[in-house]
Amino acid sequence: MRSIKAVAVLIGCAVLLMADPAGAQNARMSVSPTTVAAGGTVKVASVDKCVAPPNTPGGSPFVRVSIDRNRQTLGSGRAPVAADGSWSLSVRVSSSARAGSARVSAFCFFSEQAEGALEAYAQVDIQVRGRAASSGATLARTGPGAGTRGMAVAGFGLVELGALLAVAGRRRRTAPAR
Repeated sequence: MRSIKAVAVLIGCAVLLMADPAGAQNARMSVSPTTVAAGGTVKVASVDKCVAPPNTPGGSPFVRVSIDRNRQTLGSGRAPVAADGSWSLSVRVSSSARAGSARVSAFCFFSEQAEGALEAYAQVDIQVRGRAASSGATLARTGPGAGTRGMAVAGFGLVELGALLAVAGRRRRTAPAR
């Protein structure tokens, strides 16, 4: 009797290990590009479709996609699911996002009132490049602390030179003729 119980326990454990745990993210999605600059967009689309259960009229399935790092959302979006279960959308990464890795997540819902996701998609890792430095031309700094001392000295020097030239010109005109 003991050996039968032991075999039953072993079989039960094997079945549990092979079973798909609730909430597993097995559905696949495509993400392109997997390296994106801050402020850029990522196109996300279903590979595996999100199909509503049979005999469930009245739903309007949609998918929610987010790009997250730790507990910070770098971008998110929502799109309707087509009648065949496919979906796609572009999600913009925050322009203030810092460089580093992030994860793209997607969940498909039957309707706004649905309590759980119809489908949870396997997360995809991406790399975010920090905002690119401006290339080429830049505007001159103005205002306090803009480093205008050199220009002020040059301007003052030109004013003095002009004054000296004006005085010298008067002296020539008023000089007695020989």
